[in-house]
This record gives sequence, C-alpha cells and structure tokens, in this order.
Amino acid sequence: LIIDFISKMTLAYPQIKMRLINNGNILFSTPGKGDIYSNILTIFSKETGDKLIHVEKVDGDLALEAYVSAPSNSKTNRKSQIFFVNGRSISSKVMDLAVTDAYQEKLFEGRYPIAFLFLHVDPEKLDVNIHPNKKEVRFDDERRIREFLAQAIRESLKSKEAIPEIKEKSIFRMAAADLQVNRDGTEKQKKIREQVEREKLWSEQNKKKFLIKLKPF
Repeated sequence: LIIDFISKMTLAYPQIKMRLINNGNILFSTPGKGDIYSNILTIFSKETGDKLIHVEKVDGDLALEAYVSAPSNSKTNRKSQIFFVNGRSISSKVMDLAVTDAYQEKLFEGRYPIAFLFLHVDPEKLDVNIHPNKKEVRFDDERRIREFLAQAIRESLKSKEAIPEIKEKSIFRMAAADLQVNRDGTEKQKKIREQVEREKLWSEQNKKKFLIKLKPF
C-alpha cells in the first residue's frame, strides 16, 4: 500500500524529488524536474511507459494532461489505468467510461488501454466527500467530463504517434516477399504449362502409335 501510495504521489507531484527506500534498498528515485513521463518510466516498467501518447486539452475550467497507449498496446485488465483529479489519485466510473468511449471499436472485448489521466477541475464543481478515504469524487456535470476526456483521447489517437511505425527496411522486406511470391507463382505456372505440353505431346505420340497398330494390311 505504501509503495502504491508513494508511486502515485510521484506522478501527481513530478516537480518534487522523491525517493523510496526499503530495507536499505532504493526502490526508485525521481529527479523532481516536473516530467510526468519520466516518472512513469521510473516507477512503472518500460513496457508500460514505452510509446505512450501525450494528451493535452483545455476547455474553459477543464484541463487535461494524459499519457495513453495506442490501441495496439493494450492489457487484459484496468490496472494500468490511473486517474488524478486536482492532484489526488481517485477512482471514477465517469473517467472509466470516458476511456472506454475513446477506444470504442478500437479494442477487442476484454482488452484495456494504458491510461494515466491528470484532470484539473474547478473545485467548486467537484464533491470530494462522497468516500470516507476520499478515493472517489462526484462531478457536478458528469456528462461534460466524460465527453471532454473521451474527445481529448480520441483526437490524440488520430495523431502520428498512435499509428504503428513501418520502417523502411520492413517495407523493403515486404516488397521482396511479395516479389518472391509473384516469382514463385510465375515459376509454378510455367512448370504447369510445361507439364501440360509434355502430356499433350505424349498423348499425340501414343495416339499415332495406336493408329499405326490399327492400320489394316
């Protein structure tokens, strides 16, 4: 629980240098330079943080900064979805639904994207007292929050970063493979034609022999 709490604190306050030590061993140490993405790579695995897409959007009193994965990089559960509202780590059904909306028709059932969402809302439009441990919040306008988050993520998924990279070497390998397939197909057709011609010739030759045998004396 302590590790989880400190890990989320490093994300909520990246401008503060933090170090977690357990039995004399440094579990992690953050530089405190305000770089959320750097802290994600430090606290979580490189597999989790690799190639995340940066999301930024502002709409009046709503502001979002987030890091989400492309549809090609998904998980079997929601453990890699972490939400913050005004610097506090929270659980939110509204934010869950917003992420689901953004990836609609982009993921198979039972697959979930990686998502680190940092949402800033006018405190006057937020109720943080609905849970004893303040783990949940209630938004005054849940529909607006859901649509704002979904649209921001959806727009980012259309970016260049969200499109799988096709390297030049891969293109040449694919072209060479296609050429080989065509070449093999051509060779196969050629062999078939040759076989047909041989069978036709053999048939003609044997037909003549048969007619010769049948010729009356």
